[in-house]
Amino acid sequence: MFTFNRALPESRLFLTAALYQPIVQVLLDEGPPLEINHEKVCDYFSPRELGARFGTRGTPEFQRKVEEFCENTKRRLDEHVRRFSHAIEQSLACFPSAIAYVIGRAHRQSFKLYSSKLKKNSPKLFRVQFFNKILIFD
Repeated sequence: MFTFNRALPESRLFLTAALYQPIVQVLLDEGPPLEINHEKVCDYFSPRELGARFGTRGTPEFQRKVEEFCENTKRRLDEHVRRFSHAIEQSLACFPSAIAYVIGRAHRQSFKLYSSKLKKNSPKLFRVQFFNKILIFD
């Protein structure tokens, strides 16, 4: 019988290999706060810094600069996500083989059971695919 305890050291190795560098890069990001909500951006800055960055509150220029700040923040967040995705892809060789086996087997079994009985684009087939996504990613 498979126990996940045996895969724990391998899992730690995978997570360390995959996530160490992206996490360090997020921590070393000395840019402004990573906030994309227009209403909350102002909470992160002192009134003096808010005036210096965005101008006078309530003006169209202020709104434009806040929106520009949020767009720049979205680009920074996208770059962080790309780094995380790339690091995970590069570290897949370290993914625990026992866990990969269990996930792969569950996926094949559920798909084999239901895919032959279900028509393409049927709601039940989507549920099977959704279950497999949950199994892998949650």
